[in-house]
Amino acid sequence: MIRRCISSIAATLLLLLVTACASVEPVDPNDPNLSLIYGYLDMEDAPTSADWVSIMHYDGNSESYQVPAEDGVFYHVGVVPGPYQVDTFGGDHFWNGPHIYDFGSNGRNETAIKVGPPGVYFLGAHRYVEVPTGWLEQSKFTMEPTDTPSEREILTKLLQLLRENNPEYTRQIALVEQRLEQIQ
Repeated sequence: MIRRCISSIAATLLLLLVTACASVEPVDPNDPNLSLIYGYLDMEDAPTSADWVSIMHYDGNSESYQVPAEDGVFYHVGVVPGPYQVDTFGGDHFWNGPHIYDFGSNGRNETAIKVGPPGVYFLGAHRYVEVPTGWLEQSKFTMEPTDTPSEREILTKLLQLLRENNPEYTRQIALVEQRLEQIQ
């Protein structure tokens, strides 16, 4: 019980630290040099959902963007060219408390992409899989690539989220619509 309380407090403090380090500068929705990146996390078998995702930009100073996740879909509407990957993500559950998950960011992981010319870039779809451990061992997990939902289904959900939450990003909405047409 005490160990769980301490881990909850530590997770909350880490969440506050991650939030404090996250980028808060507004994105210019009309900047033609920016790209949209997105992905999906299936947390059905996890202790919590994914409420936020930290995307690391490995450009020499390792800038991090914390973005919200909704129904597993996460995105950032304004990234410059360079290498990116999911670093950490987390969520909170009434019974399980706050959790921060490390995607495996000691080096490159399965979400790593290189953003080039302005466009739409997919970090992939991954699902949480618990790794069996001993009775007294701390729980472990891995994130495995998944084909469900499809990129098209994720893009459709992303388009809906953009229209509902960020209608001012008309350029990014148009980019997502173009990508949907390409993968029909």
